[in-house]
Amino acid sequence: MQYHFKMQATTAAGAGSGTAKDLEADFPGLKYMKCEGLEDVGKPKNIYTEDYAEQNGPRVYHPTDNGGSVTHEETKIKLSLLFTSRSAYHNFRAFLETGRLFYWDTARHLKVWLVLLDEMKVQDDSVKDGGYVQVDFTFSNLWGIGKPCNDSGVLVV
Repeated sequence: MQYHFKMQATTAAGAGSGTAKDLEADFPGLKYMKCEGLEDVGKPKNIYTEDYAEQNGPRVYHPTDNGGSVTHEETKIKLSLLFTSRSAYHNFRAFLETGRLFYWDTARHLKVWLVLLDEMKVQDDSVKDGGYVQVDFTFSNLWGIGKPCNDSGVLVV
């Protein structure tokens, strides 16, 4: 089975803007290696407990008690890519710096909302036999969780 690894620019409010990019097809010379942290879930940030001396256990506030949902602290996503073309590397790097991004793939069907906050770390840079650059990109997942989606990146409830 052939998997696809996709990214799309987003607005500040988290709406997709522009066409989704298939990383390997739209950046010729880019080869996907791995994505770490896609399954990680950040610490819940809207659940509270209160302890009282006269109670046997804590009083708990959970957002689902009022029809809400749990929100999570940000997590880190590390995307490792191999570039067999210097122009693919430079074009992809420029794309990442356009702002917030969605990432999803057709292997795990999880979508994350990312912003590049860390250095782009070159792991290997070879000029022999045509050359290549291996780079790790570390993002913050603003949702703190991967959300289920279909192949087109549409969230599935």
